[in-house]
Amino acid sequence: DSRDADVSFSAGAGDSLKLPGLQREAARQCVVCGTGADKYCAGCGITPYCSERCQRRDWQDRHRAVCHNLARTNNENGRAIRDVPDNEPTNLVKVPPAQPLRRPYAQNNKREQEDTNNNSYTSKASVKSSGSSSKDEKSRFQDKGKQAAKPRQFNREQDEAAKPIQQSPKTEAAKPRMLFNKVPERSPRPAREAEDKEDGTQKNVVPTPAVQAKLNLVPKTPAPEPPTKPEAVKPQDTAPPLKETPPVVKPATVSDVTPMRKCVPKNYIVEKLSVGDSVVISVETKASDCRSSRGDFVCLTMSATFEDDYQLLIDAFGEACEEDQVAYKPNPGDICAYFDPSDGGWYRARCLSPTALALIDAAKVVSVTATAKIRKLPKNYETIPEFCAVLCCKDVKVGDGLSCQIVSPISNGYKVSMKYEGNDTELFGELYRWLPTVEHQAPVPALPAVVERPPVKDGTKVFLVLADNLDKVFVCPSDSETQRNYNDVLQNVLLKTFNAKPLKEPPHIGQTVVAKYTDGILYRALVLRTKVKENRYLVEYIEFGNTQVANLENLYPCPPELSAQSVPSLVSFVKLADRTELSADARALIEELKKEEELLLTLPNGRQSAPSGSEATLTVVKSNDNLNKTLVEMCTPEWKRIEERGGDVVEIERLMFKDAKFTRLPASGCTVQVLDISMVGGGIVSGHEINDPLAPEVFNRITKEMNEYCNSALGKEPYLPIAEELCIARLPPYEQWFRAVFLKLSDGPGSESASICYLDYGNLETIPTALVRKMLPQFTRDHPFVGLNLEIRNFPKNPTTDMLARALAHMNIDEEGKGTLKVSNCVYQNEGSYLVDAPELLKAMGIDM
Repeated sequence: DSRDADVSFSAGAGDSLKLPGLQREAARQCVVCGTGADKYCAGCGITPYCSERCQRRDWQDRHRAVCHNLARTNNENGRAIRDVPDNEPTNLVKVPPAQPLRRPYAQNNKREQEDTNNNSYTSKASVKSSGSSSKDEKSRFQDKGKQAAKPRQFNREQDEAAKPIQQSPKTEAAKPRMLFNKVPERSPRPAREAEDKEDGTQKNVVPTPAVQAKLNLVPKTPAPEPPTKPEAVKPQDTAPPLKETPPVVKPATVSDVTPMRKCVPKNYIVEKLSVGDSVVISVETKASDCRSSRGDFVCLTMSATFEDDYQLLIDAFGEACEEDQVAYKPNPGDICAYFDPSDGGWYRARCLSPTALALIDAAKVVSVTATAKIRKLPKNYETIPEFCAVLCCKDVKVGDGLSCQIVSPISNGYKVSMKYEGNDTELFGELYRWLPTVEHQAPVPALPAVVERPPVKDGTKVFLVLADNLDKVFVCPSDSETQRNYNDVLQNVLLKTFNAKPLKEPPHIGQTVVAKYTDGILYRALVLRTKVKENRYLVEYIEFGNTQVANLENLYPCPPELSAQSVPSLVSFVKLADRTELSADARALIEELKKEEELLLTLPNGRQSAPSGSEATLTVVKSNDNLNKTLVEMCTPEWKRIEERGGDVVEIERLMFKDAKFTRLPASGCTVQVLDISMVGGGIVSGHEINDPLAPEVFNRITKEMNEYCNSALGKEPYLPIAEELCIARLPPYEQWFRAVFLKLSDGPGSESASICYLDYGNLETIPTALVRKMLPQFTRDHPFVGLNLEIRNFPKNPTTDMLARALAHMNIDEEGKGTLKVSNCVYQNEGSYLVDAPELLKAMGIDM
């Protein structure tokens, strides 16, 4: 058996390097092939096998590393299970499965449940001894003895007591964190599928980490039952959950997303009445004079229950309004405080139109002018009910005062009986809330959220203003008059907004504003999109063409004489080629051309003029070079050039791990973006500095370019690297490709699976060799790997399940395995490895330093 020659797990075997014998036990199933098993391992007394052949397979794949630990786990009565005599009952001590530290990824639940039963764990440290070609090479995959910074060796005491938690790369491709500008897509952490060999046994594959979180105990492998679907292991009550399951969010309905105006006051007196209550009403005015669509009169209604509230409106309300000296401009439907000059009193009022207010406690409508004293309604008067009501009764007149009793409820009101004082004649009517008609203003149509730019003319000499993509290159005519006007606009904006204060109210889409750019200078800009609640506004700079997400604090009012409508833009844009990301060389050339280098703009097909955005050719006047062609060549990936000339990627020199470069951490410390926690049991996490500017480039642009290459005719063929050669690898079920290093073939020459380490995440997986591709220099040049291995000083050798749960909670590990960790005293060990302090983490775990 080829598996017998594999000694990759010898480092983890501890004191159990010999293959134990087999003992008999009835009614079990073999953990390797699933057939009936009447034997179990004599070393641990737990794992069932049908034959010595299956035991030898499992010994090399997995069991050799955990047998002695399982034996210690079952030694509850002072002796190991291996000492139980054959005549004793076979009710062996059951080892409960280890509880997961967090729930599995939502998108991989089914796969993870399958992997929980079928897969075995492959450690990072287990491949280090066999993955190197030179003893002197400082590789993270070599056996480094007992150096302080080695990632983790299985012969350390803590290894078997704290089994690593495997983790898959995360994906954020469909979840942009920014609203407007493009957010770097985080490639998914690869998650592996189990594969079956032809003889029905399982390949040596790595389980999905979110399910097989091995801590202090190695779980007893459940016997597989093919007819039934495996079910996820339920956490025990003693396992402290990291975080509560997030509540199910109800899908948004029309009412959820439709803007609604809050009705203030929240109460009205008719609503507070009950059948049998007595009130006094004073008929104040006709309903037709108060913009009421129902009823005959508007009355002031008083109940003894709310007499104190009404007294507040008479006394303290006016004092509160006088203290507020800030003028308020209500919109139709808003409630405000209004000073009535006719009697010198303050009233609560509802705005009916820009020129009319309804006094909701005085039963009248007043006209207002720009000089009227209006204040914002104090919050403590919002809950006092309105004291006006509509009366439906034609037998009364304005000025009457009546005692009224509630008879019965009707829709939105009550039937009432009324009597004049000293008169027994009973009148009947209906009371409703007074809701005068509000004249809501029609919404002002938004101006088009686009900067109007002038057309381009054939044969015009221009200056290059901005070029972030070849399909949108901004230019401005180079003649002296245009340049003078262009500079005048920039100067006028600075002069007229020198002492300006930021906007207080959010701008609307299509509004011209003055925005502060990252250089601290103010420029004209047009608002393209708004997200008021998040204080985010997407603006386009009129004189340059670039866009930026700004906060309200960095937006200033634009003088009307400088608006985009008053002073149109002088800058146009043209298309040089299809949308292409600019290479570093192309960006450098553009920066040189922007330094007063004249370009000649020509239009195709003999056109004399074309709208802004049309295709055009730019030629450098001084050298007569075709800028379109030069930039396209600079932006064409190397692999496309090889493809065009009929070459093959095998002709490219191999890229080796010893030459790989990783990002660095500041020696004083920083906050780390945690990407992989598969080795957290050994005190090691993988990640990068959270503000590393290289990370977005790696997870966004480089990943996108690798996907394009690997899906092309040139890159679609599998490639078999040598040990420690850099490569590009996929991991099902994800479609993305990732930067990695090839470690070894799983089962020797001819094997269909290989061990791969994903260098931008730090996790190690076993994948089919058909999913490996040749690494090209353009994917590593100037783009270091970001998956740093961070070994935490003073991390406990044998952390408990509770300690690890606290550690993950402290790092705020989410469902995708991402989190943050504050580290200090970062000591560089070798390329990609650091020794760090994390005192806050250790404190959260309950470790006294």
